[in-house]
Amino acid sequence: MIAPIETARPAQSHRQSTKLGALAIARYAVRERREERREERTETTIASGDVLRVLLDTLEHGLAFHSRAGRILHANGSFLRAVENGHDGAHLQDGIAAFARHVWGIANARRLADRVVHLETGRVRTAAGEYRLRGSYVGLGLFGESASVLVSVRLPEADPTSEQRLRERFGLTRKQCVVARLLVQGLRNDEIARRLCISTHTARHHTEQIKLKLAVESRAGIAARVLAAE
Repeated sequence: MIAPIETARPAQSHRQSTKLGALAIARYAVRERREERREERTETTIASGDVLRVLLDTLEHGLAFHSRAGRILHANGSFLRAVENGHDGAHLQDGIAAFARHVWGIANARRLADRVVHLETGRVRTAAGEYRLRGSYVGLGLFGESASVLVSVRLPEADPTSEQRLRERFGLTRKQCVVARLLVQGLRNDEIARRLCISTHTARHHTEQIKLKLAVESRAGIAARVLAAE
């Protein structure tokens, strides 16, 4: 008996090949789309990082992101100007680096993952004044790192009665600056004379010259003018 000839098998094989080919193309398309999305996310992250840098540079307070290794990932202009201030700048930078390491120690102990959390405050004293620090853990994957520590630096507030400020604002002499500070404290001419070992007449003369330079008519006016914001 002659077995029947099967004519449908080649057609079935062709259909299977077509299905396999379509499946392979579909898988390839999915892979390509995943790559495109990954590239889009990378481009978005880079763009966001650029925008963040611009925004940080507009802020008055100093800001610096530190890696786990202690490397500065990004610092804004205010931070850079503060730490470039001669000897005080080197001392300030060392203090900030030590503070960042301390904040990293707290963050590591708490295992904060992808959170953003304020962790610590600190201070660094320099000849220019006291810088106030604020340390936060940032688990957002910024600047090429999975996490960083952000240290914000608040600059010392200018002392309105410092010799430099009085000379710059009002053109006072060195001796007049000393007398002006005592006048702001409410001292009378005789008290100023005893404090500075000068005559009452000399103290009165300095007071009158200060009133002229500050364009005020009273001792109370001197205090108000010196302490007023520019």
